[in-house]
Amino acid sequence: MHQELLNFDLTHSVLNVDVPLMMFLARYDRHTDARLSAAYFDSLRAPKKKVVWFEQSAHNVPFEEPELFNTTVVRELEAFGIHVSDSVSV
Repeated sequence: MHQELLNFDLTHSVLNVDVPLMMFLARYDRHTDARLSAAYFDSLRAPKKKVVWFEQSAHNVPFEEPELFNTTVVRELEAFGIHVSDSVSV
């Protein structure tokens, strides 16, 4: 499946989505270059979209900046109009 993944290009196969989109990007990601991800985000059409940068992370934001990640998820979901239960702890 390695070759299939190398040939997989979202910029040609997924041009728009019909749901709100939030993309979390890590500044030091070396698995998926964050600049390419940001460029893809800019070209993607969605009813509502937002990119959030994590400045101290590489590829695994929830483990590299866990507190900031948790707070950001709740804050951004609520900004999108999605109520997060009071029972969710961050």
